[in-house]
Amino acid sequence: MPRAFTRTPLACDSCRRRKTKCDGIHPRCKHCTSKKLQCIWSMPSLDTPATSALALTPESGDAATLVTEPSSAGEPPEGGLQICIDLFFERHFASDFCSFDSRPDFEQKCRQDPTLGSSIIALCGRYLTADDAQALFGLSSGRAVFRHYMYKARTLVKAVSDEPSVAHIQASLILALTELLSDSGSRHWLFAGMAIRMAEIMRLNKEFHQKHSLKEQEIRRRTFWACLLFDRVLAYFLAKHRTIHDDTISIAVPGTDLSILYQEETRAITLNGLAAYRHPSDLGLSSYLIKTVCVWSDLADFAAYSRRRLEPHPPTDPRSAFLIRSDALRAWTDSLPQSLRWGVQNYRNHQALGQARTFVGMQFVLHGASCIAHQCYLPHPTLYTKLVDLVDAAGWSYLFRDEMLVGTCVSNALAIGEILDYLMDPQQGNDQVVLQTIWVAASTLTAANVFLWIQYAQDETYSTNELRQKAAHYYNLIHQLTSSWVSEWDVSGQWLLALDVMHDLYKAAYLGEVNERILRQDNTHSPRDNDNFRPQPGDGYPTLITLPNLQASIKFATCDTSARSINIPAIWLQLSGGWPYGYAGPESEINLPMEAQFTGSVDSASSV
Repeated sequence: MPRAFTRTPLACDSCRRRKTKCDGIHPRCKHCTSKKLQCIWSMPSLDTPATSALALTPESGDAATLVTEPSSAGEPPEGGLQICIDLFFERHFASDFCSFDSRPDFEQKCRQDPTLGSSIIALCGRYLTADDAQALFGLSSGRAVFRHYMYKARTLVKAVSDEPSVAHIQASLILALTELLSDSGSRHWLFAGMAIRMAEIMRLNKEFHQKHSLKEQEIRRRTFWACLLFDRVLAYFLAKHRTIHDDTISIAVPGTDLSILYQEETRAITLNGLAAYRHPSDLGLSSYLIKTVCVWSDLADFAAYSRRRLEPHPPTDPRSAFLIRSDALRAWTDSLPQSLRWGVQNYRNHQALGQARTFVGMQFVLHGASCIAHQCYLPHPTLYTKLVDLVDAAGWSYLFRDEMLVGTCVSNALAIGEILDYLMDPQQGNDQVVLQTIWVAASTLTAANVFLWIQYAQDETYSTNELRQKAAHYYNLIHQLTSSWVSEWDVSGQWLLALDVMHDLYKAAYLGEVNERILRQDNTHSPRDNDNFRPQPGDGYPTLITLPNLQASIKFATCDTSARSINIPAIWLQLSGGWPYGYAGPESEINLPMEAQFTGSVDSASSV
């Protein structure tokens, strides 16, 4: 008689992904229980009632809440969904998603499509008060709401990943932002990639939409532009390549929101023709934000890939990639109408139109673009004494100081600080809420490094007491702003870590004041879920030659929210030893006793 084998009919998602034997016990298998992992069942077992998703999710500490979404009760509460839609339009719709639909149509889609509705609640449930969360969803807090629907949205978005449609692209983008703000490993990159691939297979980047109504044509264009914005910002935050190339785009920039409602034909203005168009009221603010982000991204790419060590021409040479991209930024800035430049009255005008977030985000990106690559050429003469014999690929010494490059970087960082100072001033109304955008976050991380350089580098021109005090004030504003986001955006904990570590390293290098947390191994602010995939040292991490300066290393070590935390002490050894000597890469282990590390670091810092 043949031997009978018993087999678990279905393993949970975590065990399948890890190729671990699963006992198939619902709602939480033994392996996930012992490892304190999320136990997610994307398909029903033979002896379990049909569900769209089963997940045991940790809410805080060791506590856990069972999330069960029956297929017969998949629709969210009407009142709760509407509140989250209102929050989405208030906080994210225009500034992050390029106003990619008309509001009446979009609200109807959210009610009809559970994928889109769940993604909206997953993103905006975090902003609910505890009372609203309890009254609208029967959950204890806004955090419980967004986590509950984030797991559901993941399952639904994965289920439609091979069904390209505008609604599914929009849901994937919304979920990508949810995952980024939630510090959920690499999922934001994956869901953004799904959206981009669906947009490409639908040819949303080409004018192949004549069979659709004028309204639908405009929505398809805007959905593609939203994909491009996410592609650019994630490429910066994660130091990854950009997926969408400018030369593959042949669609018009968005028009005004009224042009969708009135079903007007497009003005047929492309990105390349936008600078010459003199009637911004015909297009609206989104078009100018898109162009600004594209120009900023070109310079961010220069910095993220450390192109200074590869560029054969100096930055003042017309043939250099740096100067070509800087000139493109200068030309774009010069072409902007006066009404689109920073000014208190311009800000108030856009605030009255409900466009304050988009306007402010555009100003930060515009000034940040003149810092992000220029900071690669900030000299550190007091710090890098061992760099005296090192030159970049163009033959420039790393100690060389170019007045124009330094001046451009510093002046634009100070412009960011002035805008921050105005918007965070209680006497001016304290408009801090409009600063909570991914564009402001990206730009302030860049400006913070410049402010620290002004404070500690003792530059011959920018080391006056007045300027150093102003830089310290602006840095503190950035720290205060980022801290205020932590309760709603988990990823802000990583950004805050970047600011703290960068400040500690500047003080240690220039003043010899070594904060012991530099030497600790547990350099993290936010709790990081062990069940999320994060690249580890050895998984394509940059080597020492690709991280040639302090800002590049700190940004890589702390701001790549998809990766596991890197050994901050390793960066300190690199810094104190004189860049880039004495550093074996992020994967290296530091085995020195704590006292030896501390003493050696102080001596090194004092010697420079």
